[in-house]
Amino acid sequence: MKKKGRIEFIIVVGVVALTLVVATLQILFDVPIVQYCYALVRPSGKEVTAVFDNGVQRAAGDVTIRNYPSLIVQRGIPVEFTLNAVPNQIDHCNEYMSVPDFGIIDMQIVPGANMICFTPQESGIFYYDCRTGNMRTTITVVESLGFPDPNELSAPAPDEHAG
Repeated sequence: MKKKGRIEFIIVVGVVALTLVVATLQILFDVPIVQYCYALVRPSGKEVTAVFDNGVQRAAGDVTIRNYPSLIVQRGIPVEFTLNAVPNQIDHCNEYMSVPDFGIIDMQIVPGANMICFTPQESGIFYYDCRTGNMRTTITVVESLGFPDPNELSAPAPDEHAG
């Protein structure tokens, strides 16, 4: 019995020591370790799907203190994605966001509407995140949402008077 109590004590002390090391790395050296500890269990933002409007995909979602909205769009059509932010929902973590696959780096999120514009050329799942790496969210690009074919959007209209 005495040996079992000693082993439990050593395990508890080890867990406490490991927690202190992780916290020290996170706080003093700004090493983003904590995100890997809870990335699989934290909730994701609300998912929004773009709508087609005059040759552009438009979507809007709310920025919260913990999440950016997820987005679904169609490949090949320009996107205007509006992130709506309320002042008390912006903090040091979500104040700057990046979508590296679409060339958006450290865009500042301000109270009100924040528009991100890009044209996805490939389908797949792309990630965007806050500056600290704690709010990883997805942009899913699909081949079709039933919008017009991107190749037809850029093709010139046939000339009716040609002959």
